[in-house]
Amino acid sequence: MDIHIVDDDKFLQEILGSCAEVTGLKAQKFSSAEDYLEYFVSENYFAPKLVVLTDLQMSKMSGDKLACEIRKTNAEQKIILMTGSPKEVIHKSERLCFYLTKPIRMERLQHVFKALVECTKQGPDALSNKFNCGSLSDLDDFNIHDWRCPNRGRNPKIPGRPDYIKSVDLT
Repeated sequence: MDIHIVDDDKFLQEILGSCAEVTGLKAQKFSSAEDYLEYFVSENYFAPKLVVLTDLQMSKMSGDKLACEIRKTNAEQKIILMTGSPKEVIHKSERLCFYLTKPIRMERLQHVFKALVECTKQGPDALSNKFNCGSLSDLDDFNIHDWRCPNRGRNPKIPGRPDYIKSVDLT
């Protein structure tokens, strides 16, 4: 799968999954952070090729805490955090790729997906001016004023990975 979607709202899961498909990506959906972590530690786990997209507010474990758990064993995993309440306290020390406020326009989310595809293909240091990740995020809504790309300078590009995303149109 290209994208793992973690959200307790089934309807939103479907919308986000459809948005990914329109962009040429495949999504796997999880209904809670706990479900995702259960899969994450299983022998059947395959990291998403592109990103984990998670809601902030979920019943037992929040999306920001999920991001912290993921980063403990996979520091280079790209993660998007989305919420309808961006002023909630979050673990801002966890640098994430994107912070998005709901409701999310599908056109905008597709642009975010395309930026992540480009980042995966080229590496974050080679991103063109076409994709300014900081400007695609709702950083002000989250009261984040010192954001920087969590992967810049680390070259998280995995050898052999770009082949799976050649079909995604970046225009």
